[in-house]
Amino acid sequence: MPGETLLSHCQALRDDPEFQRWDTSDYIPISAVEAPAGLPWGVVLSQADDAPPAEDAVAAAHAALSQDDHRLLAILGPPFSGQTSAMRRLAWQLAERPARGAPIFVDLARYAAQPAGGRRLCRTIAEAAGAYVPALAPAMDDLLSQSTSRGGPALIGARIVFILDGLEGVQRQLRDGLASELRDLLGDPHMAAHRFVLSCRYEDLPPALSARARLLLLKYLSGREVLRYLRARRGSSAQANARFGQILDAQLLDLAALPPLLADILQRFEDRHSGALTRNQLLQDSLESQIAGLPANFQRGDVARQSLIALAWTISWQPDEALDINQVFAILGAIRRERSYSLEDLYDQLCAAGMLHDVDRRRATFRRPGQRAYCAALALLQRADLGEALADLLPQCAVVDRQARWEAVLIDMSGMLSDHTPLQRIVQAARSTNNGLYMVMLARCIQALPRGMFEQLAPRERGALLDACAAWADPAREPSGLRRAQIAEALGCLPDATSVRALLRLACERIRPAISRRLDYEYTSVRLSAALGLRNLMLFRPPTHPAGAALWQNVAPETKAALLAWVAAGEGAEASLRMAIQAPSTPLEARIIALIALADLAADGHDMLFLMRQITAPPPPGRPDDGEALIRTAADALTLCDARRVAALIGHLLRHPPPLSDAAIGQLIYLAGRVRAHDPGSLRWLAGQLADHPDPLIKAKALRSLAWIVGGAPPMALDGTPLGPALLAVARQVGRGQLIDLALPPPLSGLSLAGCAADDPCVVYLRRTALECLRWLPGDAAFAELAAEAEAWPIDLRRALSRSAALRDGGAK
Repeated sequence: MPGETLLSHCQALRDDPEFQRWDTSDYIPISAVEAPAGLPWGVVLSQADDAPPAEDAVAAAHAALSQDDHRLLAILGPPFSGQTSAMRRLAWQLAERPARGAPIFVDLARYAAQPAGGRRLCRTIAEAAGAYVPALAPAMDDLLSQSTSRGGPALIGARIVFILDGLEGVQRQLRDGLASELRDLLGDPHMAAHRFVLSCRYEDLPPALSARARLLLLKYLSGREVLRYLRARRGSSAQANARFGQILDAQLLDLAALPPLLADILQRFEDRHSGALTRNQLLQDSLESQIAGLPANFQRGDVARQSLIALAWTISWQPDEALDINQVFAILGAIRRERSYSLEDLYDQLCAAGMLHDVDRRRATFRRPGQRAYCAALALLQRADLGEALADLLPQCAVVDRQARWEAVLIDMSGMLSDHTPLQRIVQAARSTNNGLYMVMLARCIQALPRGMFEQLAPRERGALLDACAAWADPAREPSGLRRAQIAEALGCLPDATSVRALLRLACERIRPAISRRLDYEYTSVRLSAALGLRNLMLFRPPTHPAGAALWQNVAPETKAALLAWVAAGEGAEASLRMAIQAPSTPLEARIIALIALADLAADGHDMLFLMRQITAPPPPGRPDDGEALIRTAADALTLCDARRVAALIGHLLRHPPPLSDAAIGQLIYLAGRVRAHDPGSLRWLAGQLADHPDPLIKAKALRSLAWIVGGAPPMALDGTPLGPALLAVARQVGRGQLIDLALPPPLSGLSLAGCAADDPCVVYLRRTALECLRWLPGDAAFAELAAEAEAWPIDLRRALSRSAALRDGGAK
């Protein structure tokens, strides 16, 4: 039991308003996914339909800390993803039950202020420990210094969680020392009872720590998460819908994905004197509020603002976000001209105000990459030759890394345009290069156009822009499901009948080429993005809206009714959706939308069970394709629900599985993998489908789901036999085309592909799936050995092998 000193510390932390506020509606919940051990985190972030299920970040941190397999938990995220608020909420909750882990919250910004030497981190922690109760500082120092007293009575029997926040604020030349000292603490047997939590940006985790850490990966908020937060905050679906509609109407949904900006947006909407909020106003006010804190001589003549604009333009052309310090001062000097202020003083002031960040005394960058993009957009608009500048920079956007750099600049530029003519340059670039990256960028730029400009465009001009985007959401034009999903998300913010038609097609029609020259339904991520986009359009442009009637004119009444029930999310909405799903007279399109809507609104296990029964129920008489569509949609929709509860439902079902069609078996296999159902019954059933089912397509799905499950968890066994080595052997041998005499270890020793033709498209698909599974499974995938055999393989198999090898070896990039 912790001593009185540590208990007093925990109580003081609980009473601190800086921590208390994160247990109120000020805290915006963020989600996290866990990166499997030994797999680069970039592999997880690059996946769409095969990433681990997301869960609340703080709940995931609690779960990770309760396990003993890792003493370091690293919480990684992009800039302004809400890491610090999540870390403070975690500390506040841990302080309520200190016997399970008393929190010491450490702001690593204090690290550089400590005297140089080998115990810099220890002194930073001790200083943080004494912030509330000074007597705790020497006791903590003793604990960390391996003193014989080991912290004295204050820390005897205590379990401590050291929460180290803000590693990116530590200068790079100091991080190696910090990582080395932390590694020593992790290896100290006297510290075995204690845990460490470290937060930083994705790219800032030291390699020396990544192999020893359990990784939780944060992402920006989705539109669904924003609406869910508004409904929890407002307490009324109607009020939350109205606020979310304001965000959509002002083209702010992408900015609302950043929790700090979402809080600012909501505060402005709640201010009666704020007027109509625009994208440009939000970004401009954020910049101006920081500049206003600078000394007057740096505001005079717009010196600070123009310096930032010039720096942002130069950095945007660099290979990374940091610029050599000599170039920084050359740019600042060019703006200064004949003024007498000190360049060092201006630089220090910009860093102190949180606009620039001194990386390592040799390079500088913007503290907020989003602010760099906004300032670069200002620089672009200041150019007299805007068209020529766009012609120079657009070729860079044909490459993923550079497109990510310039896309934010062009989106911010779009929010300040007085006409849409510059966007035609993006259309021309897409047509001349046949590159879908441009269409994703175009859709997002259209979404960011100033209030009213989109709807004021001439119908022909608006139609041409949207037709270009919608055409690229077709698999025949854009093979990447991720990009098609991104286009669907943008179309869901663009109120036009073209958007509605394209989204209905993506959500409901068989448009994706599949095995044996037939059409298959879209990938889960694309279908759900399209359906959620339709919900957004119905929410802020319903048929009753003056500008909404034309959007829904040619949509079936049953589909409109399902969307209206989805948006209402009120009493009886779920019941009306269930009735629509079960009514044989309801058109297939409306039933598909109703299934996804019900999963999005599912508040309890009854709705999840209803959706599960749509998968397992006997196929209805009549059109078998309709039955398969509903089975597939129900499985896709269940991925929107709580993964743990869905996994529990699957486990319960598979204790005594009912007779199932092959379509139902395939979707249950897929769903079990998506929610990572790892109970023994589910694993045994999946292994049985892999070994015994005669259809190679079912075997492929079972292998993939088992790879997702086993590759993302601690070592698993089936009937006492490790499952990972057997799956790895299956993936290697089947991937290389060995179909008989597999000689596999148990529990998959009964697997055989005898009688399958090597050139059967379904067998080729199984081989491709096996090669893709190598990226997930732990152990030596023997990529070099397989590559030596691959010269005679079909091109699809060679691509799958090289893609798996690249992701496994270099996924972090």
